[in-house]
Amino acid sequence: MPLIDIVQDGKKLKTSSSFFRGDDTNYYPRDSSLETDDVVSTYIAKGWMPRRRFITAKTPIVAFGSCFAENISKHFLKLGFNILTKQDNAAYITKMGDGIVNTFAIRQQFEWAWENKTPKAALWHGYDAGSFGYDEQVRIETKALFDAAEVFIITLGLSEIWYDEPTGEVFWRAVPIEKHDPSRHKFRLSTHGENLANLRRIHELIREHRPEAAIVLTVSPIPLYATFRDLACIVANGASKAILRSAVEEFMQTTAQGDGRLYLFPSYEVVNDLYSHQWGPDRRHVYGHVLNFNMRLFERYFCETRLNDAALLKAFRRSQELDRLIAREGHEAMARGKPEPEPAPAAPRRRKGMKGLIRRLLKRFRARK
Repeated sequence: MPLIDIVQDGKKLKTSSSFFRGDDTNYYPRDSSLETDDVVSTYIAKGWMPRRRFITAKTPIVAFGSCFAENISKHFLKLGFNILTKQDNAAYITKMGDGIVNTFAIRQQFEWAWENKTPKAALWHGYDAGSFGYDEQVRIETKALFDAAEVFIITLGLSEIWYDEPTGEVFWRAVPIEKHDPSRHKFRLSTHGENLANLRRIHELIREHRPEAAIVLTVSPIPLYATFRDLACIVANGASKAILRSAVEEFMQTTAQGDGRLYLFPSYEVVNDLYSHQWGPDRRHVYGHVLNFNMRLFERYFCETRLNDAALLKAFRRSQELDRLIAREGHEAMARGKPEPEPAPAAPRRRKGMKGLIRRLLKRFRARK
């Protein structure tokens, strides 16, 4: 097979010359790629990021979807940003924003707030299985948040859904046990097409009511806790995330060129592809240093702060050091508090030539005396 030389990370490599490679060829990172100074811009941020930062401390932000939206909200609230969904109000996207995890439920909130479209069945339940009704005052407060938002950060969590068979309407989460009716409450895996249609409808509603607002989509890396399908959960999780990521990709490919305020932030890829020990012992919760780099990546490209490329690279290097620390010492290293990375052992000093040899021999002779 004929080979050609390519250059990746400043090094010449050999690869097949059989296929045309186009004008834009971007290679998957090697281990050595992650040690380059341009790792962030070349292997992480390239693609859907904005050309310039546009979120200021005063920009009204609405963030909801899965628990990853909650992480984003907490991080930027600490930095003093204007997170509307972290303020005191009755909206469900504030009280239960990280529990609205599928595209159907997210779409429901926009249709309810802006179009007063109320589900026929009792679909919305909190973490404690308590009912969230269709209170008009809550709807009005939700609408007020959407009307004020200049940035929508929407995090998609999963594709598996519980639904009400007579109406076809989808629940936020599983049905509370005391309300479960097996004759009408069903479970299934939603399709690529359904999730794509939901994304398009959400986008259509935002553009109708907030035409100048920025929309940032993310896919949560957090795996399923359990599946109701009769197969291994890791297999079900792979399918659930793949459906969402595929729907988001097609949505972006078909919509972003006509909408300069639509972005995709690669939180899913950062967590899953840049680290070897990103998960805690439960293999579901992301370690703080990984999460911190993800948040700082968002800050560097979207937010008008003093964070620069050098500081971002430093944050990535720190997260890599802790990733290696976990590899060496296990989760216990993180449980001890805020661990510092183990310093690299100092290279032994070596004296060259006859003088160095004489000194070593004299040292040994004196030690024997």
